[in-house]
Amino acid sequence: MKLRQLRHMLGLSQLQFAEDLGVAQNTLSNYESEKRQIPLDLLKRIAERYDVTIDYLTDSDLIADDRIPGALINERVRSGLSLQDLSK
Repeated sequence: MKLRQLRHMLGLSQLQFAEDLGVAQNTLSNYESEKRQIPLDLLKRIAERYDVTIDYLTDSDLIADDRIPGALINERVRSGLSLQDLSK
């Protein structure tokens, strides 16, 4: 499950991400550690909201990892940050 990876890419704390998803922080923690299975309706909502596929979230998308560097660059540029800003 790439839920934690997505959260980190978005720069959100576990609490912020849980609140955004409308779940308790400990529930999100259980999803991220795969102690609990995430419901399909929540997977769909996450995929739509954050513009990723369910295959990506469930590790079924074998090419997803190749897209991460580009996604991080796009997010940095969209946020108006330089590489120097990030290094601070």
